[in-house]
Amino acid sequence: MHKLNEIGYNTCSSRAQNKALDASKVDIYDIDGNLPILIQAKCTQTLPSYFKIREECPIKTLPFTIIWKKQDKNGGNSPGTVAIVDIDILWDYLKMKLHSYENEKNN
Repeated sequence: MHKLNEIGYNTCSSRAQNKALDASKVDIYDIDGNLPILIQAKCTQTLPSYFKIREECPIKTLPFTIIWKKQDKNGGNSPGTVAIVDIDILWDYLKMKLHSYENEKNN
C-alpha cells in the first residue's frame, strides 16, 4: 500500500475499509477506484497458490494479482518481493513500454 500511495494511488487495507472486499481475497482497497488490478498481499516462505486464490475471488471485473514477499526461514531479511499476474498483464505492459520507446525516438 505504501508504494502504491507513493506513486499516486489512494489505497488502504481492505480489512479496515471494506470487509466484503477483504472476504473476496482482495487486500488492497483503492479509495478512488483508479487501481486497474485487484491485489492480494502474501508474506510466506512458500509460493502462494495463485490459481486457487484467484478462483476464490468472486470479483472478475479486474485482473487478479498476488504481491508476494518471501519470508526468510530464519526470520532474516526477505530475499525479495514479486508480483504474480496473468500473462496478459505482462504482454500489455511490454507493449505499452515499446510504444513509449517508439514515441521517444520519434520526438
